[in-house]
Amino acid sequence: MRTLQNSFLRVFSTFIVVFCLTSICRGGEEINAVDDNGNRQGYWKITGSMTLEDGFRENQIVEEGNYENNKKIGVWKKYYPSGTLRNEITFKNNLPRGLYKVYYPNGKLEEEGNWQGNKNVGAFKRYHKNGSIAQEFNFTSAGKRDGVQNYYYENGNLQLSVEVADGVANGLYKTFYPDGNPKLTQVIANGILNENSVKTFEPARTEYAKIEMPEVPENIKASAGNEKTRVPEFEQSGQNALYNQRKQVTQIGEFKNGRLWNGKWHRYDANGTLKKVEVYQEGKFVGYGLLEDANN
Repeated sequence: MRTLQNSFLRVFSTFIVVFCLTSICRGGEEINAVDDNGNRQGYWKITGSMTLEDGFRENQIVEEGNYENNKKIGVWKKYYPSGTLRNEITFKNNLPRGLYKVYYPNGKLEEEGNWQGNKNVGAFKRYHKNGSIAQEFNFTSAGKRDGVQNYYYENGNLQLSVEVADGVANGLYKTFYPDGNPKLTQVIANGILNENSVKTFEPARTEYAKIEMPEVPENIKASAGNEKTRVPEFEQSGQNALYNQRKQVTQIGEFKNGRLWNGKWHRYDANGTLKKVEVYQEGKFVGYGLLEDANN
């Protein structure tokens, strides 16, 4: 009798092990289940051993979600090989239909919207990798842009704003500099530009106060009398000071590939009188220095 009981227990235990290997349980819920017709049903975890996608380990989750009669339904989550969430997509009858989110490998949100019948509808947003908003659109039920469409710089400032009606630019079109100041405004009617409406704006120039720059080394300053100025070899990239025929400093500061990059450009009139000091940062004019700053 005891031998019969032991045999029964061994058979029963084997059945439980086999069942759990083929259909794992999740909190009492059966997962990766297949019905009598071979259709996937309920909650599924697709692992690296079940897909051709590269970079995943055999037991690593590639995507997870629910099936109904072998078709994806509801929200499905997909992952990067690093384990970071890659996207969340709503499915209906095995097709993407509904809200979705896409993520960068760093985990920050890249895009979110509503997908219906192979097109975006309603609100849509895309983000820069630093997390700031990049694009902000609105789509009609037919998938055409409608309303104010905005583009942004990575610093969060508005880059471009345009009014659109049923997929066609119709209204005010504005662009901006990275600092937020206006760059251009114009009016477009049904896709046609009103040339008389175009207005452009120069970038704002900041009037800089005195900026400390490296002093001119003694060995290259203009010498008294008839002694010639000793000027070292010009460095294409590095600290330099340039002089005019009157031995006055014309450019001083950091040069990059032969161009004044961070420094000052002294402007003189025909009589050699200093008229202005232009300040440059990263190769661009940014404002004016003080005139008494002529030798620095």
